[in-house]
Amino acid sequence: MNIRKTGIALGLASLALASGGCSSDIGHGPDKTPDGAENVGTATNALSPSDPVAAVAVAFLTGDDDKRSNSVVTFELTVNGVTSTYQTDGSGHTWGNNTWTGYFYATLAQNTTNGQISNLGVHLAEHSGFVQTADNWNLDEISVWTENPNGSWSNISNPGGNPLKRFTGSSGQWWWNTWPQ
Repeated sequence: MNIRKTGIALGLASLALASGGCSSDIGHGPDKTPDGAENVGTATNALSPSDPVAAVAVAFLTGDDDKRSNSVVTFELTVNGVTSTYQTDGSGHTWGNNTWTGYFYATLAQNTTNGQISNLGVHLAEHSGFVQTADNWNLDEISVWTENPNGSWSNISNPGGNPLKRFTGSSGQWWWNTWPQ
């Protein structure tokens, strides 16, 4: 599956690029769905700090409480101290209980190395409807892949829990501050 997705970097794009942050030019993702429906080959699961990273792809496993169609999930990457935000599939899409999403992508500035990435964040913005209460969402796992400049992908980690994070009206942010080096 060679799909080009558009990610939107929020903030000053020129500042992010100048400091080695993220751009909104999106590459191709892993040739594998999060549940393994297509084969991507053997993942290395390990990168050194000096290994180049051209892009990051993430997919989300919803647990026992879905994300409603009127809520929006974004993910953030911190590269060289600059945090950029990337869109997923926006509102209008429900992520059902115990299901994987597709991949969402962020292309990094040229010559970015794994050691320059320090954080991955996930944010839920709720948009309650007329007769709806605030959305709660259980995030059970994130599949995190990095793209090498030659186009190959590495599954570097799959942080998870039961749930990994329960997003509620009072708790809509989660940070993974242990990017694998």
